[in-house]
Amino acid sequence: KPSGGELDLEVQFVSAQYNWKESFVFKKKTLTIEHIYIILSWRNTRSYFEFSDDIAHFFNYKSQEELKSDFLKLTTEFTELQI
Repeated sequence: KPSGGELDLEVQFVSAQYNWKESFVFKKKTLTIEHIYIILSWRNTRSYFEFSDDIAHFFNYKSQEELKSDFLKLTTEFTELQI
């Protein structure tokens, strides 16, 4: 059967570049769809996130080491609650 028809698309292009000069502080009031796209662009090809300074700064940390430290503390506390 021959294919036919029409497809209408509405496309919105959004920059996934994070601007460090932006005075962004991560909280519910300041989060926009553009910030969601930025976060999603940081996923690697297997759809998980690696610790990086970009992600750390985005979530109000000074460095990836500080983010990783808090993350490990949180996961350790959560694991201990499960036992």
